[in-house]
Amino acid sequence: MPNKLSSKEELSTLLAVAIFTSTAQHAATNNGQFDWCAWVPNTPCTMRLPPPSDKDTVNMEMIMATLPDVGQSCVQMAITWHLGRAQPDAVSLCFY
Repeated sequence: MPNKLSSKEELSTLLAVAIFTSTAQHAATNNGQFDWCAWVPNTPCTMRLPPPSDKDTVNMEMIMATLPDVGQSCVQMAITWHLGRAQPDAVSLCFY
C-alpha cells in the first residue's frame, strides 16, 4: 500500500487491484470451497492424534483415530457450506 498517490494512474491501479481482489479473486477462492472441504479428510478442522513420525506405522485404524469425529466433521461441513454458498441477499455488481 503506497503512502501517497501521486497520479491518476496510481489511483487507477490501486482501485483496479481493490475491485479485482474483492470480486473475482474472492469468488475464485470461495465458490469451490465446499466442494473441496466437504470431504473432511481433504481439510480436517482438527486432528485428534499427532502426525506420524514414521510412514511405516500408518494404517487405517490410525487414520480414523486421527481424523475428526462425526460431530466435528458435521460442524466443519456446516461452517464451510455457510461460508461458500451464494448469499440470499447478495446483489451482483452489475445491478448496483
